[in-house]
Amino acid sequence: MFTFNFPNDISAVYIIYSAKDNRKIPIYVGESSSLWGRIGDYCRASFKSSTDFKVGEAIKYLRERRQNIIVDIRHKDIHTKKERKEKEGATIKEIGRHLLNELKGYNYKNAHIEEQRKRVKEFCDLYFNSL
Repeated sequence: MFTFNFPNDISAVYIIYSAKDNRKIPIYVGESSSLWGRIGDYCRASFKSSTDFKVGEAIKYLRERRQNIIVDIRHKDIHTKKERKEKEGATIKEIGRHLLNELKGYNYKNAHIEEQRKRVKEFCDLYFNSL
């Protein structure tokens, strides 16, 4: 049995990393008024949300490649969307490398799931395969 305290929700700007052997590569920068809810969205990777799908599929793919996925909370308890978006943009600029953020979204009504999954995997292979 595994027991843990129910977490308090966090509004935050965060970085998701792919990590292996004490090395880590940032793969996505995000912001949310509900970090735990957002992480759940990535776990579900619903095709109806292009961001949830691309981040969730990237996480699945990188885990299949024996990489750990970690989350770094960069700024927390930021309650306005405007301020979170500003900090998110600044964090992306600070990282200065390719991230999933730049992979364009899609309209789920017109898109094909396997085609979108392939795009995510190709992006991961191109930019996150150095671990």
